[in-house]
Amino acid sequence: MELDSQLSTSVPVFATVPQKSIHESLLKKGFSCLIKNFVCRKHHTKYCFGRKVELLIPTTGELPDSQKIIIDILQHVGRIWADRDDSNVQEAQTDLEKYGLIGDILGTVLSTPVTTYFFAPVFSLMEIEVLSSIRKLIGYEAPHNGDGLFIPGVGFGTIAAIRMALQKRYKYVKHFGIGKGTNNETPCLFVSDTFYNIAKKAAKVCGLEEECCISISSDKTSGTINSSELGVSIESAIKRGFTPFMVIAALGSERRPIFDSLIEVSHIAREFRLWFHVDGSFGGPALFSKSLKTEFLSGIEEADSVLIGMERLLGAPYCTTLLVTCHRNLCQEAFGLGDTVLYEKSPLYDSKYDRGDGTLLTCRRPDVLKIWIMWKMRGANSLGVNAEKALAGMSSCVRFSKYFNCNAQTI
Repeated sequence: MELDSQLSTSVPVFATVPQKSIHESLLKKGFSCLIKNFVCRKHHTKYCFGRKVELLIPTTGELPDSQKIIIDILQHVGRIWADRDDSNVQEAQTDLEKYGLIGDILGTVLSTPVTTYFFAPVFSLMEIEVLSSIRKLIGYEAPHNGDGLFIPGVGFGTIAAIRMALQKRYKYVKHFGIGKGTNNETPCLFVSDTFYNIAKKAAKVCGLEEECCISISSDKTSGTINSSELGVSIESAIKRGFTPFMVIAALGSERRPIFDSLIEVSHIAREFRLWFHVDGSFGGPALFSKSLKTEFLSGIEEADSVLIGMERLLGAPYCTTLLVTCHRNLCQEAFGLGDTVLYEKSPLYDSKYDRGDGTLLTCRRPDVLKIWIMWKMRGANSLGVNAEKALAGMSSCVRFSKYFNCNAQTI
């Protein structure tokens, strides 16, 4: 009886569901602090290492003074993060997109994982619509028949793209892995030195040896991937016993905003029958601008897969990254396990809306909400203008002027 009494008095304090009488004031103060000090202000001051945050995690919490302590944490941690004078960081990222922030907060508050249509019907339909619209922007002939998924960042996206490329070439690689699943061949991929480190790490995760990720140096004049060296490297790899299966082109990076020539790379990929992947984790949002797409993204419609990050140029909250492909049902073929427990077919709706089995993350956040609200409120034209301004305003272009000439794919 005494134990029941103790539990009943402690539940309002320790329950995970917010209690209005206890937490309403805290939440209001917390959000007010964030909006006032960080969301609606720009911070361009120097680092202040004098500010300290107590990192030690105690055995017992600080419940009696929780409101004061949490507000103090928000202010100190937020200021240390925001007080930055790194011009490279400031130029390589736009300000936080407010509509995307609303979507991020809403997704967190709802706390609904996008697992099946039954648990998240609206988010599931949003994913299908956004992915289809992106494929249409790219210029795929049948955007509704392609595939795609939302992923937590460029690293996971590159892993997914490599797995999809392997699955398309080797039917049984998912079941038997590299070796037996690749007909005892040694598959290799090619990537520009701009994107080499990320691709190498992703290749290792996918079971490829380090020597199977081959770096192609940038052209000394234009700064783009050296197409001549790419062709020579592919032929050399074949002679050495490798089986080329993929080539990756990059749409710039924070440190070098130079777009590879997609037309040249696509011709080589087609010649050697390679999977052509475009990494747009930096410059992908240029798709929203008709002028940028025409001038710098010609040939992107020839890509087998395209990764697009909305964070750098559009200011979307992390992570707002997606991967699309023109190949139908390839995500299910590459990642699906046919799980009949979690994804048991329901007589209430078409099982094609249950997309979780065909993703890397079975239970994932509704990141689609961020881009859907941004797109809904601003429209594609406005997002394109934002991408144009972000790229035009980067003084880093001057810093990398040695890579520029009149024929370079630069912005």
